[in-house]
Amino acid sequence: MSAGYSRRLRRSAAMGAMLTALTGLPVWAQEAPSAEPVAQTPPPAEAAPAPSGDVITVTGSRLKMDTFSSPSPMSVVSAEDAQLEGVQDIASLLQQNTAAAGSSQVTAALSVALANPQGGLGAQTLSLRGLGAQRTLVLLNGRRAGPAGVGGAVGPFDLNVVPLSAVERVEILKDGASSLYGSDAIAGVVNIITKTGSGSSLDFSYTAPEQGAAEELQISGTWGLDFDQGYFRISGDYFLQKEFDRGDRDYFFCGQLYYFRPDGTRADPYDPRRKDYACRDDVIWGHNWTYDYGENGASDKNGFRHRPWQNTAGRYQYDYSGQLAQYLLPFTNAFPAPSGIINPPGWYPVGYSNILLSSAKPDPIFGPYAKASIGLEDFYHPFMNDITLSPEIERASVVMSGEYDLNDDVTLYGEALLNRRSTREDGYSQIYTFQYQYRSGNGPIFGDPMALAAGWSLRDDSMDYYYVFHSPTAITDHADSDVQVDYLRVVGGAKGEFTFGAGDWDWDLSAQFSRSDGTYVEAVHWVDAITDYEMQTSLCAGTTTRYRKVPCVDVNWYSPDFNYGKRTAAEKAFLEGYTTSTTVYEQTTLEGYLSGQPFSLPAGKVGTVLGFQYQEDSIADVPDKAWIDKEVWSGGPTQRGITAGTDETRAIYGEISLPLIKNVPGIYDLNVNLSGRWTDVKSYGDDTTYKVGLSWAITPDIRVRASQGTSFRAPSLYELYLAQQVSRFAQSGDPCAQWGVKLQQGQITQRIADNCRNDPKFPGGIGPTQLSTGGIQATVYTSGGFGTLSAETSESKTIGVVWTPDFADLQISVDYYDIFLDGQVGRVSTSYLLRECYNSPNFPNDPLCKLFTRKQPGESPPGPLKDIYNNYLNIAAQTSRGVDFEAQYSTDIPWGDLDITLRAARQLESGEQLLPGSPFEDDNGWAGEPEWVGNLNTTLTRGPWTAFWGVRYVSPTSQVEDFEKDNPTKPYTYLNQPVVYVLDTPEVFYHSLSIGYEWEDLGVSARAGVRNVFDKKPPIVSANAGYYRQGNSVIESQYDLFGRTFFVNLSKTF
Repeated sequence: MSAGYSRRLRRSAAMGAMLTALTGLPVWAQEAPSAEPVAQTPPPAEAAPAPSGDVITVTGSRLKMDTFSSPSPMSVVSAEDAQLEGVQDIASLLQQNTAAAGSSQVTAALSVALANPQGGLGAQTLSLRGLGAQRTLVLLNGRRAGPAGVGGAVGPFDLNVVPLSAVERVEILKDGASSLYGSDAIAGVVNIITKTGSGSSLDFSYTAPEQGAAEELQISGTWGLDFDQGYFRISGDYFLQKEFDRGDRDYFFCGQLYYFRPDGTRADPYDPRRKDYACRDDVIWGHNWTYDYGENGASDKNGFRHRPWQNTAGRYQYDYSGQLAQYLLPFTNAFPAPSGIINPPGWYPVGYSNILLSSAKPDPIFGPYAKASIGLEDFYHPFMNDITLSPEIERASVVMSGEYDLNDDVTLYGEALLNRRSTREDGYSQIYTFQYQYRSGNGPIFGDPMALAAGWSLRDDSMDYYYVFHSPTAITDHADSDVQVDYLRVVGGAKGEFTFGAGDWDWDLSAQFSRSDGTYVEAVHWVDAITDYEMQTSLCAGTTTRYRKVPCVDVNWYSPDFNYGKRTAAEKAFLEGYTTSTTVYEQTTLEGYLSGQPFSLPAGKVGTVLGFQYQEDSIADVPDKAWIDKEVWSGGPTQRGITAGTDETRAIYGEISLPLIKNVPGIYDLNVNLSGRWTDVKSYGDDTTYKVGLSWAITPDIRVRASQGTSFRAPSLYELYLAQQVSRFAQSGDPCAQWGVKLQQGQITQRIADNCRNDPKFPGGIGPTQLSTGGIQATVYTSGGFGTLSAETSESKTIGVVWTPDFADLQISVDYYDIFLDGQVGRVSTSYLLRECYNSPNFPNDPLCKLFTRKQPGESPPGPLKDIYNNYLNIAAQTSRGVDFEAQYSTDIPWGDLDITLRAARQLESGEQLLPGSPFEDDNGWAGEPEWVGNLNTTLTRGPWTAFWGVRYVSPTSQVEDFEKDNPTKPYTYLNQPVVYVLDTPEVFYHSLSIGYEWEDLGVSARAGVRNVFDKKPPIVSANAGYYRQGNSVIESQYDLFGRTFFVNLSKTF
């Protein structure tokens, strides 16, 4: 640890501004402030040697202690740790901490992957113990800070708003603490503590992956002034992270099935055009989907009236490479390939794998081409190389703090934070229309004139009639998003001290206001350009659109260029547009406390705290008028309503610290902490929480600590007031659509197939090829749960032991935690809802099965999903159990001063029960939930030189047990052949290295290093393994996406 850093920490114990920033709620979690410590640590005369690690002023206390003498499990991470590792933002630093790394975190990259993430595109949040970011309370200098972001789901604190250059350290309290901090502190509390006092500096950092893209630039400066009555400090920070696209790494290219035969050879479909295994795990594009309802019955002269497998959706693909004719047959009006549909030259049917079903009627003409038709389907497009995996983020921040002593007893203080974040992503999507053609015998063809003009026709057979629905599905890169969030937070207050009776007393009164003002711009397509012109029988030239009142353009949906994403200027102007929406979130808090030591017990002074808190929150998310009017097309008309609401919270709380026993055999000291809180939330009602903490030093070297307490969390504003959102869900996501094919291809379990076959939602159940996987969209309704949601409640238990031997500068702690959360507020993805219903052993009585309907006989067409209701609700239960390990060791060796820090976490359980009656499911060891994570950091300091080596560990994960539970019948097959799936990931070690040098006389320091020294790539799994993938590679917050990365830091102090 640098001398400057140590001086700053020592000075913080005396500086009013720092302490007033910290003398909010956290004071009661530790000790009552006093010139004499309440006996939670050994008395100075008898204390064990002070650890050489970061001995700091723990949040809310004037006592210096380290994480090992804290009565609650705690980790302290300094900004200097981040610099050693080449980390440039606080989100990356905290998400790698072992209290968080054992579960999936919302990184900037995953904010792109997730649908409607909390805070919107680019938001970065922190979830301790895997319980969700909304259950981790983030404080800034000991006080609440309002959330930031865009969209209706703004709630958790966005770590983007705090620049790492302004941070001194972060304290992570790793147990439930609602009795101390109020709602949201279920999984723990993260207190970000900013730098204070004098000193001026300029800093420059640059990070560059070896293979390019995702470069980071940070420039910051600070100026601070001490004067007799106080201090003032101001810092500015600029941060830029360049966009990282899918095409920037070859291991994200082309999502294959990645299936193997028992002999170890690949079993994937083969694409002879690429001379490689087919891309199958991306968005299918550029096809004309047809729903051919030709009459079945008597055979024509060649023995075929209608291809049996055309009763479901067929897909026609244009031959862009000029090679399909070598491998496939077209549909023509002549033998040997007669069909009701006749496609124009260059188009070929693909993907007719249902011919290969054991129950399928043989097709001697197209059957030999069926397997090739799978490998030749177009799933990967050049647009996909340009989609964003990690968005471009640009941030500018100003941080100010100061204090002024009115007299010896009263100090005024203030803080201000201003932050602007701009985030951009590029995407792609499908757009499609529905049209039809009809012909009776050899009469004229009715329906879409554009289809006929493009060469799509029907057979002329006097004995037959044919009608076909066309759904040409084009790909487009008009799917980008831009977000700008302006964040303001100001704090003002006063604090002081006085003597009353036999004790010294401190008081603090503060007010905090924060405002997040966000704008999000989205590329969209218009309902009045697509839906309004479906099922057309004439051209529209010369008319104007219903909503926008613009000239109508006859779009050639059947053009190969159009389906490839090449549009004319007129088509782009007609179909495309942008919407602009806004989100404002405001939070105001007023809090105060009085703490002191009113009397003494034989073992020491008693510390007490009494306090109050008032908080008001409001949200106003106003979508663009086109969203409100249901005029944005996303698979059909899509709607977002205005999300607006307010809430008020009032609370009183108290804590008492009792030193019970001291200096008797077996008890060096024994302290008990009791705390309680009464909270009244306007939208919910009132509740009480408590916490009991025990700190028992058996000897000066060995301490046992334990706690038990309750917490609760009232629903967030977005969970209460989210306005009804109407969206579309593609039938391809229906587990029962083409379930026979999906089972054959390993995409669903046997249980799902059996439940689809016997689905009571549709009379007689659903046939293996009855439902199409394309085109028809279900309607999804999502809204908040105001009036129906209740608050979450939880119980938390911890017990641990701390060893600080006097023969070495060594501290070791082991802590067990157990959190049970009841009535968790949440919602699941629509895909998950459907899949878990049909995969449930309680089907059809699982509560999830009550949340959707199907079209019934008499509706057109019968069977597909109709309405899906996916509102916020109280999920039954969630559990989290595990063990934390932490050790610090410092010693002098011949080559310099050696410091070693080890942090590790073993997750024992991460379980969830969705609804009463649903099965309990333990996700421990699954994707994104490794059983073990760990960080080992070693620093060697010799004069002006500092060398660092860090190792980050992620244990193996596996979906094998879950997959085999749902698929008990082996061997697994694909296209009627036995296959083996890759359902697990290996352990991963990431290494970081840096070397720094300080020119003390010049006030200059430099550091250069490498992250991911050995260039570890993300693990690879099969498409049906249950992991989120891009290409064949897993994307989870535990895995590095960028590869080997170089960094350099330069600093100049004045």
